[in-house]
Amino acid sequence: MAEFDPNRDPASLVNVPRSGFLARLAGAILFYTRLPLPSGWQPSWEGIAALAPLVGLGLATMLALVDGGLDYGGMPRGIRSALVVGLWVWLTGGLHLDGAMDTADGLAVNDPDRRLVVMADSRVGAFGVLAAIASIGAKDPGPGGPHRRARDGDGGGGNLGSLGATTGDRWLPLFTFCG
Repeated sequence: MAEFDPNRDPASLVNVPRSGFLARLAGAILFYTRLPLPSGWQPSWEGIAALAPLVGLGLATMLALVDGGLDYGGMPRGIRSALVVGLWVWLTGGLHLDGAMDTADGLAVNDPDRRLVVMADSRVGAFGVLAAIASIGAKDPGPGGPHRRARDGDGGGGNLGSLGATTGDRWLPLFTFCG
């Protein structure tokens, strides 16, 4: 048995690979979320796009647990849904929302040479605002949204809608970029 050394750095006790799956997963978590990594983890940025659906599934699981906890505590569905969607946007740093807004503003421009300039501009135009409203509304548009429950009397799908949305919207770019 090793002897205790009070001067030893605690991070050196953690055996975290500096390459491989866990390092790529750490990179994907850092890139796609605002979640911090434990001390000592060394992220790798190579091939993180392939792990985006796994990160989405982790986010969906966390959001489903929060939603279930708030529901168990008796919070009304509308308030609960607003909190869960707000947490969703915060956890992702608004990455997908910002991209949707930039894309909508760019597609609203008829001149192809000016399109990238508009998309790179930090200001948001009318089409960007509409894209943000549509994106947030699609996450939970109210009584028929993905957070509805069967016991609410509307035949809802519970948290499965959130699981599908947060995982599915991370698979679509893979098909787009990887052919």
